[in-house]
Amino acid sequence: MAIRRILHINNILLVLIIASYNVALSQNNTARLVTIIGSQVSFNFNTISKHSSGITKPNYTRFGVELADTVTGGSGITGWKIEVNPAAGFASFIGNGANTLNTNILEVKAEDANANLGASSVFNGYQILGNGTPLMTSTLLPANPNSHQIDISYRCGVTNSVFDQTPDFYEMEIEFILSPVQ
Repeated sequence: MAIRRILHINNILLVLIIASYNVALSQNNTARLVTIIGSQVSFNFNTISKHSSGITKPNYTRFGVELADTVTGGSGITGWKIEVNPAAGFASFIGNGANTLNTNILEVKAEDANANLGASSVFNGYQILGNGTPLMTSTLLPANPNSHQIDISYRCGVTNSVFDQTPDFYEMEIEFILSPVQ
């Protein structure tokens, strides 16, 4: 008998600008994440090996990053960061019935997709969903989505196991947040 558990994650892109009062009132900044590939990821735990060791999906999603301070430092932006969190209303993975799974089973990692971010960027390795640590930060300005791209990798059930959890079809929406650093 095979144990079957599918985790389905919808990536919701949210561009959030958190900046000073002057930035909020000015029209001198642009920021956006462009989804190039991989807007939806599923984990199907259909073998004992996957169930006990977890599943990794390397470089599954690719984002192009655009961030520009059009007044050349006038707004105080010194760089940018990307974070990932559960979408509003999702405190856990939600199953078809009353079943839930903790968000700590999902880990996310960002990497430089085409080696154009260089030494101006810091990548923080795998982060548990919603732990508050940015996936990456960069001082590269401006960022162009055609040449400044980020690959996102996912791990589910690797650090925090899904073993002994109720089999079900679980879903969660997650938000990738691009915000300026001052």
